[in-house]
This record gives sequence, structure tokens and C-alpha cells, in this order.
Amino acid sequence: MSVEDNPLAFDHAEIIAQAKEDAKAQTAEMVSKAREQIANERETALRDIRRQVALLSVDVAEKVLRARLDSSAEQQALIGRLADEATATGKGLKES
Repeated sequence: MSVEDNPLAFDHAEIIAQAKEDAKAQTAEMVSKAREQIANERETALRDIRRQVALLSVDVAEKVLRARLDSSAEQQALIGRLADEATATGKGLKES
């Protein structure tokens, strides 16, 4: 008895073919979701690294400033320069 003569054999082949198609579609979807998740986790990790670098930079700058500012006169001069720079920078940012 051949496949053409046996309707059950044809149904099995059709079911198997459909199952293979479904498996391929599910696999493609899983791979797509995994890639998306990897990209999201990568972005999260990069944001975290950037944040940590910024915090470390501020800590280092603070330590350098503390070490350099021995007298009150030096501190006042630095504060004045920083205030002037912040005012100038602030105006530049508002105009853009």
C-alpha cells in the first residue's frame, strides 16, 4: 500500500511537515527574542559602566581639588573661576 492509497499515511506526513514548519517559526522567534534581550542587557551594562566612570571621575576630581587647595585664598580663587565658567557655560547651553 502506497502513501496515495493510505489517507492516514498522508495525514502523518502533513502533520510532520506542519510540525517542522512550526518548530522553525518558534526557533526563529526565540532567536529574535534572545538577540533583543542581549542587546537590551548590553545597553544596560554600558549605561551602568558610564555611570560608574562618571562617579569615579567626580571622586578623583574631588580628591585632586582637596589636595590642591591648601589655603582659603586658593579656594576662593578657584570658586570664583568655577562660578565664572559655570555662568559662561550655562549661557551657552541655554542658547543652543
